[in-house]
Amino acid sequence: MLINRRSNFSYFPLAVSLFLIGCRSSPESEPRSNYLVVGIESNPLQLDPRYSTDANGVRIGGLIYNSLLRADEHMRLQPELAERWTAPDDRTYLFDLRGDAKFHDGKPLTAEDVRYTYESILNPKSLSPKRGMLKPLDGIDVLGPHRVRFRLSAPHAPFLEQFTIGIVPDRVIGGRKVRDALAENAARQDVIITTAQVPGRRPPLLVTADAVKGMKPGSVIVDMAANALGGNVELSKADERVMTDNGVTILAPTNMPATMPAGASQFYARNVSTFLLHFLKDGALNIDPNDEITTATLITHDGAVVQAATKALLDKGAAS
Repeated sequence: MLINRRSNFSYFPLAVSLFLIGCRSSPESEPRSNYLVVGIESNPLQLDPRYSTDANGVRIGGLIYNSLLRADEHMRLQPELAERWTAPDDRTYLFDLRGDAKFHDGKPLTAEDVRYTYESILNPKSLSPKRGMLKPLDGIDVLGPHRVRFRLSAPHAPFLEQFTIGIVPDRVIGGRKVRDALAENAARQDVIITTAQVPGRRPPLLVTADAVKGMKPGSVIVDMAANALGGNVELSKADERVMTDNGVTILAPTNMPATMPAGASQFYARNVSTFLLHFLKDGALNIDPNDEITTATLITHDGAVVQAATKALLDKGAAS
């Protein structure tokens, strides 16, 4: 999303950024001056802000997406996509959106985009891991093109943290527009790696057969999301190597870490270490109920079950 303001903060949720990494060889020996190269210990598992809960996914997603509010250097929530916001009472939040915010394709940000983002998380069919964190949300009302109201079922001060979720375009992510953008980009790539997974569901189709037909001979696609239900690539077959008529190789390994045990163990150990260190502050255990990673992974605290999904299963079992 592009916002005209002093810091020129940019938002770029292009489908390629979300689901696909395209690599091309470059004749230049040195990277261009406007390239930023960053090394991380492991790939983010998900960059869609409605699903990302891993440390790298949350951190990188925070650089890609804008949200209604964002914490400043003092960890105080400040308006970002919101021009201003108020709380008429302890169950209601009103947001007036910036009029100069646009998505990467030039589409202006509207209140419908905000409502869609949150309602798609609440939709049980989406299987979003963040659905439990929005449990206090009773409804979202669009009061105008740039005004939206959040209604809670009961007072819940920690809910303010949920206004830091990145906003996605209304009914674009995962749809035909995304696949069209990917098809156009795929023709320019030599190597494509897809990783978009949705737990318990068929992976979203990102690279169609027509998109593969448009690629150059010798190109390679690695579908890391492939499983028995399908993959991100229409022509991929789980654990098989597919060679297309136009000379494109499609690989769909379902357990790639098993083929590189030493490296996988090191990456996993680093992930576990980073995850555990996240809960330490000044050398002591610090459980912050307002922290997104904490709320997504904490099962019990102070003798009570606090994780929404686990609590729902236990309550269901007790009632049966």
